[in-house]
Amino acid sequence: MQVSDKDKKLRTSLRQRLAFGLIILVVGLAGCPVPSPKPDPVKPAVPPPVVQQDKISVKKLSISPSVVSPGETLRRELRYYVSPEKTGRIRFTEVIIISGKAVNMELSRKVLEKGRGNHVSSFQFKIPNGLPSGEYRLITSLIFGKARRKATGRFKVK
Repeated sequence: MQVSDKDKKLRTSLRQRLAFGLIILVVGLAGCPVPSPKPDPVKPAVPPPVVQQDKISVKKLSISPSVVSPGETLRRELRYYVSPEKTGRIRFTEVIIISGKAVNMELSRKVLEKGRGNHVSSFQFKIPNGLPSGEYRLITSLIFGKARRKATGRFKVK
C-alpha cells in the first residue's frame, strides 16, 4: 500500500501541530506553581513543640554616688525581671566585677534562685584606699545556663 503525497503532508502537519501544542503545554505548565503535597490521611499533622525558655531581663541599674573617694562606700542597685520556664524558679549566678585603669577585680559571686516577677539586687562595697583615681565600670552579670545578662554602670574615683 502506497501513501499518497496528500497523506504525507497531512501526517507531517499533524506532527507539527502536536509538537507545537506540546511545547505550548510545557511552557504553560512551567509558569504554574507546583501544588503542595497533600497530607497523609493516616497520619495526623503534628504541630511543632512549643519551646519555652527561662528568661531574665535587666530593667535598671543605679550606682550612687557617681563620684567617690577611697575609703567611701559605693552602692549598686539592680532591678530585673525573672520569667521561669516550667519549674516556677530559675537558679542563676550573679557576678559583680569592677573594671578600669589596669584593675579587673571580682567583688562578689553568689548563686540565687528566684521565681517569676520583679526583683532587686542591692550591693555595696568600700572603695579600697590604694585604688587610683579615674573612671571605673561596675559590671553585673546574671548567668543562667548558656545565657548571660549584663548591666554596666560607671563611677569615678577622685
